[in-house]
Amino acid sequence: MSDIPVKFSEEIDVISILDSSSSQVTLRNYDLSGLIIVSITTPGLETLYKPLEYMEDFVNVSSSVSKNVKYDIFAVYDGHGGIDPKSRLKKGGHEVAKECVNYLPAMIKETLKSNNDIETALVESFEKADKEHFIKNFPENVGSTATIVLRHNNTTLYVANLGDSRAVICDDGKVSFETEDCNWSNPKEQERIGISTKNSNYIIKTKDGEKKFIFNGKHLNGEKWNLSASRSLGDYHFKLDSEKPPVLARPKINKISISNNMKLILIASDGIWGNDIGMESEHFISKFIQIARKQTSTDVDDCLKETCKEFVKWCIMDHLKLEFKNHGDNASLIAIGLLNGQTKQQWFQDIQKWKGTYDNDDLILKDLVQNDDDGDGDQEDSNYVSDSESCTIDFTQI
Repeated sequence: MSDIPVKFSEEIDVISILDSSSSQVTLRNYDLSGLIIVSITTPGLETLYKPLEYMEDFVNVSSSVSKNVKYDIFAVYDGHGGIDPKSRLKKGGHEVAKECVNYLPAMIKETLKSNNDIETALVESFEKADKEHFIKNFPENVGSTATIVLRHNNTTLYVANLGDSRAVICDDGKVSFETEDCNWSNPKEQERIGISTKNSNYIIKTKDGEKKFIFNGKHLNGEKWNLSASRSLGDYHFKLDSEKPPVLARPKINKISISNNMKLILIASDGIWGNDIGMESEHFISKFIQIARKQTSTDVDDCLKETCKEFVKWCIMDHLKLEFKNHGDNASLIAIGLLNGQTKQQWFQDIQKWKGTYDNDDLILKDLVQNDDDGDGDQEDSNYVSDSESCTIDFTQI
């Protein structure tokens, strides 16, 4: 299997949140036949006026060919780890996610050389990479999620999801497919290991004896820290060489045929999708379409880039930080347009004609508003709550 170089242009820009706050973003346009692709990564906000000081989200686009079969891989990785109490910087999670960028696609390509069953090859690649590399080289409380879309010979998509990033596919302005979040809020993941709010303990046997984990409704708490993702790479202390660890490196796989109606794929970390009021993927797609309609440039690549930039700004600031009080998080997004024989201009005009499910809903039309919780006329800072902070349970008292 030989790699095909993927050309891209990169620029550093800023998202202006308020007069006194901005967040730096990295924007890329990729050049792959039959597609229009933009990626964006940016720190979230620790407070209303202060961007996060760490970056743990990484994206990657790669392409290869083997025996006249073409494989394109689009991936989002979201690292997580403990927080240094003095510097407030996260430790190690970014290293795992950054390591994924080259290591995991290389493992997938290597496995595909000897296994033509793509679904099986993807599962084997994730589990082998975790066992032979990530757990071995990161024996601590750090890890990364991974969401990968593999395009096979321009006809089929294979979507592998490990963790709480998400891939969403759109037909005619509506969500036709979305990955299932692998986190501890998912009842299926609770059922997998047999925990619930009523049965909160989970015990595994290791070479060092039994280890206990406790489910608190959203996170699984271990002796070192807690974790919201139920599937990930790394996170050694949630696996400990056990035959039945609570956290798996086995991704959920979906196979989807590419149709002419399939025009847009969004792959993004939970810094985009996460919220505290139950907003669904349809809400986000509706907002994406609304922003796309406002673009007037004759350069379609710029139109998509500006759409992604404004969409990410809305996600990290408007509904996540002010009105709905979600935690700050890094945000990463890959937007993939499937041209299906159209020109880029024709493709974007079709996107602008789409009508989202919540096109006229006030929840979507509401833009940046001033947050004034205490009625004093001042904007309030929102509290930062990590999705994987140091564990607060005292295991010595259990």
